[in-house]
Amino acid sequence: KCGTIYEGRKGGVGRPVMGAHAYGFNSETTGVSVLGTYTDTAPSQAAMVSVARIAAWKLGQYGVDPAGTTTLTAGADGRNYTGKTWASGAQLTFPTIHGHRDGYNTQCPGNAL
Repeated sequence: KCGTIYEGRKGGVGRPVMGAHAYGFNSETTGVSVLGTYTDTAPSQAAMVSVARIAAWKLGQYGVDPAGTTTLTAGADGRNYTGKTWASGAQLTFPTIHGHRDGYNTQCPGNAL
């Protein structure tokens, strides 16, 4: 809640380590999490600044536009929070920075985040 950045998974935040954060899309994405429930309450400004900094740093390594879109290949059949479904191997377009619920049936990150 205070904007502290912690590193998760084996290998380090500076390496292309495959996480387990985006079922079906783990091999093509990097996960950033903010601990808490953000369905109605917004995260702290410190948390938002930390997410922005880590996203800018990670995307900057590859020259990726954070306001752009990206096409990902589904590694498994899936369904997102709004009910959209797809088959393994399908090509889907997402905002470059998108929420967990865009690629999986969960409320995460919540409407306030």
